[in-house]
Amino acid sequence: MTTAPQSNRWLKIGLLISIGLNVLLVGLIVGRLLLSPFGPFSGRPEVKLEFLVDRITSGMSDADQHIVKSAMQRHQASLTEKLEAVRAAKMQIKEATMADTMTHESLQRSLERVGTTSDALRTELTALVVETLPELSLEGRRKVMAALERRGPPWMR
Repeated sequence: MTTAPQSNRWLKIGLLISIGLNVLLVGLIVGRLLLSPFGPFSGRPEVKLEFLVDRITSGMSDADQHIVKSAMQRHQASLTEKLEAVRAAKMQIKEATMADTMTHESLQRSLERVGTTSDALRTELTALVVETLPELSLEGRRKVMAALERRGPPWMR
């Protein structure tokens, strides 16, 4: 049997291990948000939406290309605005973490802003997909889904 001092010792060791793993997990999450070169829309801000649309529509029928391109034109201003908001929010996290006076509250606000702006962008993209996919042919839908399933940054596809 273990005595009370031995139990306390193992409890302290377990607590320290748990805290260490939690700090590691938070560090990985924050690092992923800040430093990922393959994160959504990060790394190459000069990549234009037109380039991405051309990559998606290459090989589609003319009718499907027209549907996708006209839908993108209708959503382009809103997508660009929301994309810039996400980029600015991510930059705000970086600035908040590098500030001399970083506080828990400032970091929390920055992370919440990334979540809010990302949700707004995701909502806009969902509206675009819901509007566009039903109008496409089966082959056009396959092409769009294949483009959405690819991994890595869009400019490397």
